[in-house]
Formats: sequence, structure tokens, C-alpha cells
Amino acid sequence: MGDRPETFRSSGAVVVGGITVVVSLVLAVLAALHPSAGAPDWISAGLFLFAVLVYLAQVRPAVVLRDAHLVLRNMVGSVHVPLAAVKDVRVRQFLSVEVGRRTYDCAAVGRTRRQIAKDARHTRGTTPASWQPGDSTGSWQPSSAAPAELSYGRFIETKILQRATAARVDRGIEHRSEEQDALADDVRTVWAWPEIALLSVAVLLLAVTIVV
Repeated sequence: MGDRPETFRSSGAVVVGGITVVVSLVLAVLAALHPSAGAPDWISAGLFLFAVLVYLAQVRPAVVLRDAHLVLRNMVGSVHVPLAAVKDVRVRQFLSVEVGRRTYDCAAVGRTRRQIAKDARHTRGTTPASWQPGDSTGSWQPSSAAPAELSYGRFIETKILQRATAARVDRGIEHRSEEQDALADDVRTVWAWPEIALLSVAVLLLAVTIVV
């Protein structure tokens, strides 16, 4: 039995987004059930659409580490990347994963410029969180900085790089080799059809209330 998936996301964005969604939905219901308040119908529809957009942008995004795959969950879809195919990972304003000739992004995790500068100070003089140049195995060397000194984004960057290295070494694949590039063909995107349907309904509802 494999390990349980590890899910990473910005807790602040989830909390703020969740509160915003709940408040928006409550206001939408109140505006719809109390027409005497004088609010036009499109206000309720607009608040409902706003709640859906906030959920998609702040609550749904996540980075999920599975046994053999990295899942980048974005607003209306999830990208499933074989861990052995990961060439590099960077967490700046958002998380970027290099696979083959493409880069896949996820807004669930990020670092501010201040956090990037602070992480750089703590890891100065050590091997950066990347692949070793000239090393056929592309082994990753962890930083000597204590985990508590590094930002959450840097921790996730480190975690993914370690898991990607282990997955590639287990399969005997050299870093940045043609064999690794071939694994990019196994990357797949799974669309979040329930969320897409919900968004479509919210947009349609707003359009109808404005026209009518």
C-alpha cells in the first residue's frame, strides 16, 4: 500500500477565500429572499458568480504529491505529472515545474520577494534547491539550513525535488536525458467538469438577470 497523498496549499488563501465564499453566498441568499430590500436580481447572481470565482481561484488550487505523480490542481483542471519526468521546480510568485520542453504552473503555492531573499541568505554557500550540474544522476543536495528557517514555499520546492530525484533514480533514468524527456508524453490534464459546469451556470444566471 502506498503512502497517503500529501497536499500543499496556501493556508492563508484558503481561509480568506473560504470566508469570502461563505459571506458572498449568504449575502446572495439574503438579497434573493428579501426583495423588499430593493436589491435588483443581478446582485444575487453577481454575488453567486463572485463566490464561485473566489472558490476556483483561492480554495481549489493545490499541489498534491502522490506515490508516482505530482498533481498541480488549478482553477478548472489538474495536471498529472510523473515524478520521474520532473526536471526542475521553482517556487516564486507561483510554483513552476519543468517537464520536457514545457513548464507547468500552479498558483496554490508561492513566495514573496522577501521570502526568496531570506531563503537565499539561509542557503548561501550551500547547494541550491536544484539539480547538480554535470552530475549524470542529477542528484539533489539538501540545504544545510534548518527547516524552520526556510519559507513554506522553499520547503515544498525541496520536497518535490527530493521525491522527483528518488523516482528517477528508482527507474534508472538520468537527469535531463532523452529517456526523461520521453516521460513528458505521460503528462495529462484532467478537467474539473463539475467546477466548469458551476461556473457556466453562474455566468449564465448573471447574464439572464441582467437582460431580463
